[in-house]
This record gives sequence, structure tokens and C-alpha cells, in this order.
Amino acid sequence: MCKSHLSAIIVDNDASSNDLLKNYIQSTQNIELVGSFHSIHDALNFSYDFTPEIMYIDIHMSGLREYQYLSAISPKVCKHLIITSYESKYAIDGYHNNVYDYLMKPLSYDRFAESLNKLLTIRFPAENVDTLEPNREETPGAVGMINYNMNNEEYIWIKCDKRIYRMWKPDIKFVEALKDYIIIHYKDKKYITHLSMSTIEMYLGNKDFIRVNRSYIIAINSIISIYGNVIETTFNKEIPIGIRYRDKIKLLYTGF
Repeated sequence: MCKSHLSAIIVDNDASSNDLLKNYIQSTQNIELVGSFHSIHDALNFSYDFTPEIMYIDIHMSGLREYQYLSAISPKVCKHLIITSYESKYAIDGYHNNVYDYLMKPLSYDRFAESLNKLLTIRFPAENVDTLEPNREETPGAVGMINYNMNNEEYIWIKCDKRIYRMWKPDIKFVEALKDYIIIHYKDKKYITHLSMSTIEMYLGNKDFIRVNRSYIIAINSIISIYGNVIETTFNKEIPIGIRYRDKIKLLYTGF
């Protein structure tokens, strides 16, 4: 590891969030992932021996709502503690308890890189380091990379077959589950990548896409008709509506 690299671990029991952050780290220069944990105890056992530079930890892990616990483990087990959360209400307390940064979920790559760049500048002030350029070599075992562009243009980035594709959301027809993978039907092609349905659903949003059952997310403008509990689509598929998704589908045409 060169001197301008930071070691990092992830502590998050939410699989999709864990995979997303793992992919950001593995796709970025100047930071190395040395551990990923779903359990606080496993992370602490590792960190007491290794002492990583950064610990990304979900505030909603059991026991972490008590900030006294966080102040006790930092900096003993890591040099910089970074909290991740879907809620902003814990941020102020965090900064008073040895927390370096507070990242809101769903985490964008831009926000991740901003935080890392700031830390690199502090740790290595004499070096000109840039985290925004991805690693030139393919990271072994990396999951499907996904990042929602934070500007007005709507597209996502997907890693597939050792390439990273930019996909315009209006050209995505539907997404279907394939065990631990998903198939994205984009224009007239299929792209298979290692992502969960919940992760891709989160990044596509609910304005132009809708989840219709456990295995399908479809573009709303691809719906031709709804009859009974079946959706007729423009891509020549009739998709059954799952029980838990029927009320959401009904909102499309009733508004309430």
C-alpha cells in the first residue's frame, strides 16, 4: 500500500448498502477495503488488531444509537469514524462524539468522494491526490457499480462484463431478478450485474419506475393496460402483480 492510501472497513448489516459502499471503495484510488462486516463484534475484533484508518458504520446497527458507545471505540479501533444513516437527526450528536463525517443514505458516489477527498487532504497535505479517478485495473469480485448522477441529467452507471456502462433511465424498459443478480433490459440489450432488486429500485426511483412483484421493476410508460392482477406491457410480456404491490399499482390510475 502506498503512503497516500487509506485503509477502510465497512460495518453495515444492510446487504445492499454494504455492497454499494464496498463497490465505491473498490472502484476508487487512494483507499483500500480491508474488511466488510455485518456484525459490530466481528468488526471490533478485527479493528483492535488492525486499526484501519476509516470505519464506515451504520448508526442503526444494534447499540449504536448510544453515542457514548461510538466515542468509546474511536480512536481505539480506527482513526476516523464515518457514520452512515437514512436519517439526519443524529448528525449533530455525531460531530460531538469523535465522528469525522456523517453520510446520508442512499449514498451517492459524489458525496462519498467529497468526504474521502477532504480526509486525504488532511492526512496527506503535501501530496496531490484525487479519489475521483477510478482504479485502472478491474477489481476482483466487485459488484455491479451503480451511481445516480446528482445533476439534472438522469442516468445510472452499471458495471457489467468488466465495463462500466452509462444508462439513460428513459431507455431502461424493465429490470428482472436473477438469483443474486439482476437483468437490466436497456434499449434492445440485456445487462446482467450483481445488484439486489432493492438497490436498483432505490436508484431508479418511483417517478418513472414501479416495482410490480418481487422479480420485476418496470418503466411506467411501458404499461399498456392493467386487467385483474396482470400488467400488459410494450415489451410483449404479461407480468403478474404481487399481492403486496397491488395498492401501489392502483395509485397509478386512481390517485388515492
